[in-house]
Amino acid sequence: MVLTFEDTTIRGPVSASRTRHRVSTIDASKFQELGEVTNSAQAAVNNGVIVRLDSGSSWTVTGTSYLTGPAVVTPGRSRWWFSSGRGRRSKAALRLS
Repeated sequence: MVLTFEDTTIRGPVSASRTRHRVSTIDASKFQELGEVTNSAQAAVNNGVIVRLDSGSSWTVTGTSYLTGPAVVTPGRSRWWFSSGRGRRSKAALRLS
């Protein structure tokens, strides 16, 4: 999945994830459970994520984010930050696995 942001400010993690249903077995009588899931950030298996920040966009990363490709940044027109959660921001470094 490629997420492209233009003239957008985003804050928080953007990540590949693992999805688990609330119950282990879903049959016709429990069809409502299909939409009840919990997502947990994890390295991509078959659910890759690439972030593209186009003009005027910024991303403040506040938690673990697993990406399968580099965050693509338009030079001079977009930026991304890492937040320690204590009000301090610094330019982010990207680590790919």
